[in-house]
Amino acid sequence: RRGVKADVLRRMKKFFVNNPSVRKGQVLEATKMYLKTVDNPTYCKKSHKFIYEQDGSSMLLDFVERIDSNRAAIQNKFDDII
Repeated sequence: RRGVKADVLRRMKKFFVNNPSVRKGQVLEATKMYLKTVDNPTYCKKSHKFIYEQDGSSMLLDFVERIDSNRAAIQNKFDDII
């Protein structure tokens, strides 16, 4: 699905301003992870809504944080082995 290009650009700029530690690669990885969770494309969020909802919540940030926590857990397991 797609959103209005102007809304997508505006929200993505706002996202990077509010989350300066997040990089483009993380956004792409989080987006791919989200798309894997969607069984039916009919229920896929529009791009601008995925970045930020009107209430200020961000599904994109949720997925970025999920990736970061998964990486930390894997690193901890690796550290325990060594």
